[in-house]
Amino acid sequence: MCSQVLLVNRHRACQHNVPLWHNGETFDCNRPDCALSSAHQHPPTYPCRCNRAWSDYIRVSSIIQEQCDPCKEAATAALNNHVNRGRR
Repeated sequence: MCSQVLLVNRHRACQHNVPLWHNGETFDCNRPDCALSSAHQHPPTYPCRCNRAWSDYIRVSSIIQEQCDPCKEAATAALNNHVNRGRR
């Protein structure tokens, strides 16, 4: 499967990769059953069922020591629920 480079921010506290963008760089898998490859076995006009999906090649753009935003929000919500239960 051919790949596109996906730039991500890696959050070390939660180990999540937050996607930023595809930078346009691609890698050819050289497989005959991949329609995106230069080694594709069928002519361009042939309606084949070969794979046409890109896979992501992850390239870390930045390493961030904090949690990602969804994890921060989940932690805050869990803390608020815990505090609110104690007030009943």
